[in-house]
This record gives sequence, C-alpha cells and structure tokens, in this order.
Amino acid sequence: MCGGYYEEELKPKYYGPSTQFASTPLFGRAAALCELEDVPCRLDPYENTIHFKSIKAEEQFSIAWQKAVAGLQKWK
Repeated sequence: MCGGYYEEELKPKYYGPSTQFASTPLFGRAAALCELEDVPCRLDPYENTIHFKSIKAEEQFSIAWQKAVAGLQKWK
C-alpha cells in the first residue's frame, strides 16, 4: 500500500434511516435543507439518497421539509 486513504474511510458511517429521492433537483433541494437545518446526515448524490445519523435526525429533516413545502404552497 502507498499509505493513501480510501474514500469510504473518510465518510462518516451513518447506519440510521435513509431516504432516496426520485429526481436530482428534488435531492438538491433536500440536501440544501439538510445544510440549512444542520441535520446530521451523509449525502449520496450518485444515488440521490440521504443517509441520516439517527431516527432523530430523520425526524428533524421531516419537520423542516414539511414546513418548507407548506411555505412554497403559500406562494402559489
């Protein structure tokens, strides 16, 4: 070995729940919301999936997502 690091070694290993999104734009919105709300998660843009650290983190995201969707519906 050369002493390098594998990409998997650098990622936090979250074994909590995961959510996969049907489209890349939808995943992008969800990823931005995770960043804004400081939700502990790992983003997988290749699979359009968010891996949450815990059930509590998924709940935090779900509440923020519902509020964001409700806010968008008010603007229509």
